[in-house]
Amino acid sequence: MAIAFDAKSKGNAAATNTITVAHTCTGSNLILIVNAISREDVTGSTFTGITYNGVALTQLSTQTQSTAWIQDVWYLINPSTGANNIIASLSAASTDGIVISAASYTGVKQTSPFTTAGQDSNTSASSLSASTTTSVDNSWVVCAVMFNGTISPTPLGSEVIRDVDASGATFGGLEDIVDVVAGAQSMGWEAIADTGRFMVTTVGFEPVAAAAAASHPLLMRV
Repeated sequence: MAIAFDAKSKGNAAATNTITVAHTCTGSNLILIVNAISREDVTGSTFTGITYNGVALTQLSTQTQSTAWIQDVWYLINPSTGANNIIASLSAASTDGIVISAASYTGVKQTSPFTTAGQDSNTSASSLSASTTTSVDNSWVVCAVMFNGTISPTPLGSEVIRDVDASGATFGGLEDIVDVVAGAQSMGWEAIADTGRFMVTTVGFEPVAAAAAASHPLLMRV
């Protein structure tokens, strides 16, 4: 069964410690990926949890810059189908806002589907990339971004952009690509004619394994 894009959603909120974003999942063998971004001035503030339809997501990765900018990637395997809410919570109110970018996919392996996440961070750059390595053909790879600047970032290569949203000058987004032949996959974002803070996280996930062909009695030898 091949992986396919299902749905996307995004939202932002200023000066708060929680945000709610509506998202609708359909299909089977689903996974939900959420990129959670915040800029705040409370030292040590973190995302304390994200839920979808009341079910807790698992944190896949996290990184920070200057104790103010946070980029988290969270996921949920087998999320409920239908229209439900993503709710993200911070340990302290964000002074400059929260940005959520989410995407769901069908046909994803439901047990340990992920590659090792790749990350990079730069406090002054016009582009940034990170890589991960898949081991199964036709895996998909997503790249999440945090950018603090004056323009919306765009994919560095042929990736498909799913979501970009902003709170003030802090942008968050998701892009993805099909890794037809397993191996190292580098993905990134750029802000043409702009320089600012960048953080990116890249991770791959495997498709559901194809069912083994059943033995036919007429093909058996005695």
